[in-house]
Amino acid sequence: MNKRLIEIFITTVVCSVLLGGLALAVDKTGTLSGKVTDTNSGEPVIAAYVILKEIPLRVMTDQQGQFRIEGITPGKYAVVVRRIGYAEFETRVQIDAGETTLNLVLCPVPIELSEIVVTATRTDRPVEKIPANVTVISRNMLQKRSGLSTDDFLASEPGVDVRRASGIFTISPDIALRGMGANEPSRTLVMIDGVPINKTDTGEANWNRIKSEDIERIEIVRGPASAVYGANAMGGVINFITRQATRGIYGNITLKRGSLGTYGGDFSISAGRMLGSNQFLNLYLSGTYLKSDGYISEPEEERDEYTIKRFLDENSQTIKLTFRTGPHKLVAMYQRYDVERGEGKKIKAPDGIYRNFDTDFFSFRYQGTSKSWNWEVKGFYQLEKYARISERMKNGSYTRFDVLSDRKDTGFLSNVSFQTGQLGRLSIGLDGKRGSVEGADRYRTSPDVVANKGVMTTISAFVQDELSFWDDRLNIVAGVRFDRVRFSNGQINSTMEPWNKYNGDLDEHTWSEVCPRLG
Repeated sequence: MNKRLIEIFITTVVCSVLLGGLALAVDKTGTLSGKVTDTNSGEPVIAAYVILKEIPLRVMTDQQGQFRIEGITPGKYAVVVRRIGYAEFETRVQIDAGETTLNLVLCPVPIELSEIVVTATRTDRPVEKIPANVTVISRNMLQKRSGLSTDDFLASEPGVDVRRASGIFTISPDIALRGMGANEPSRTLVMIDGVPINKTDTGEANWNRIKSEDIERIEIVRGPASAVYGANAMGGVINFITRQATRGIYGNITLKRGSLGTYGGDFSISAGRMLGSNQFLNLYLSGTYLKSDGYISEPEEERDEYTIKRFLDENSQTIKLTFRTGPHKLVAMYQRYDVERGEGKKIKAPDGIYRNFDTDFFSFRYQGTSKSWNWEVKGFYQLEKYARISERMKNGSYTRFDVLSDRKDTGFLSNVSFQTGQLGRLSIGLDGKRGSVEGADRYRTSPDVVANKGVMTTISAFVQDELSFWDDRLNIVAGVRFDRVRFSNGQINSTMEPWNKYNGDLDEHTWSEVCPRLG
């Protein structure tokens, strides 16, 4: 009995020692937490890097400016805080076992520093940390450059090929990146707030409907970005970031007058206010109008009795609503674009030969964040009602046909990113797009018709890891994207040769592609 009690006593002592040692081992690590704020406004500083130089360990502040670093061996450390637009701050702190709280204040610097861009990796990163050729054109730079159309601001950028032969009267400007050339504009992805506006039917974007009044900045990524955005981004990406929501009320009105009977104007108004301690609402409205009698573009030796001036009549409206509550942000935007562009010929049609590109565009964006996670979901709907009134006179015979086509694109883009250790950030995304066309050439001078329709559906998934080494001196981005494309519901119905030999349903086709990335 006594022997049994002794064994129990010895076992209890040994367990107590082991558990106590384990507790002491656990207690040996410390945690550093706190908040980073702006010294002038007192507002939290988002996406600031908090770094422990001796280890190094680093984290990024969340939407409330808060940070937390765990598993630190007790001792004295140099804590460095960095954020673009603020002076770097460094201090030394004693970190003991348990939790140490350190609140930090950053001072804005009155100089223009590197921009935070989102296009190259679909995550917020300083432009100098991205292993790609990236250019940012800020609002201030846009205001210093002259141009009647948005693509005029890109003409002076290296590696950007801009072709707008007839100025504001150009029906379809060609803009391409990295030498893709004017015959491959579909290989340059054009986006508004990270949402693609390239049409599935033609692969092109309608540059005429992008208005400079709505643009806050332009991000240009040169070189292949297909591993992040898909096939349209073979030459690169041009992303137009719209005006940011701000507090208070401001507005702008501009009137324009030029030669050739050209006149117009634009306006914008923004109203924003706080709805509580952490809720914000902003409404942005804008509109543009441009009309011109135009000019005769044909060389004199090629003109005939049907030659007239190329005219222009276009307008657009934008409404954008931004709501933010805590770490969550929701943005919804609607744009309407109406235009009639003359082509310089008139036989019998009231306005001669002309084209319409009337477009409705809707997009929404939801963003959220936690201490180490960020997520974003975007959706879009675009409907272009294309029309071309065409007529010709040949050997005394008059022919007129109207080209009418509905080009519809809908889709979504989603991604979530989170820190992997202290050196990397992993992003995982899922995208989808459905593009359709239903159109016909309908003859007004005969019963002939050439009709066609089809649907292209794309589902894509990607994974990307962003790694930084040696105090951000070396940055590596590695990733891979999988795309599966399906063509369906294709059909041709024609009464004319040679298209009538294809009449009926078209075969369905499916393609799959894997695109890796390392940079």
